[in-house]
Amino acid sequence: MTYSLGHIGIRVADMDRALRFYTGALGGKKGREYHMPSGSHLVFVNFADFSVELICKPGDDRTPGRNHLAFSVPSIHDAVTRLNKAGFPVPESAIGPMGEHAFNCFLSGPDGEIIELCEGSL
Repeated sequence: MTYSLGHIGIRVADMDRALRFYTGALGGKKGREYHMPSGSHLVFVNFADFSVELICKPGDDRTPGRNHLAFSVPSIHDAVTRLNKAGFPVPESAIGPMGEHAFNCFLSGPDGEIIELCEGSL
């Protein structure tokens, strides 16, 4: 099973400033934008073969910076089965919808790093 880099999630303190940097200074193209029920504002900035997901949540006292690493997978159910067989338990119930035609699942890596698996496209 081949995985590819889907996106890197980055917590930002100021969405406008972050967009100026990632689109203006680095040349990315602003992609989809979401306003989540939790209050988070998400914007994807697309580059040649990966995206950066900018995450801004007012009142979030966590330090801005890397939030998670996301892998695109052909089958999220197969990926979860593979993780379980390798001794990294992930319940099937962790898989959820992400938009109309996609699914995702968050899990912790062996050192507590946040990993997201994504199947389909936003």
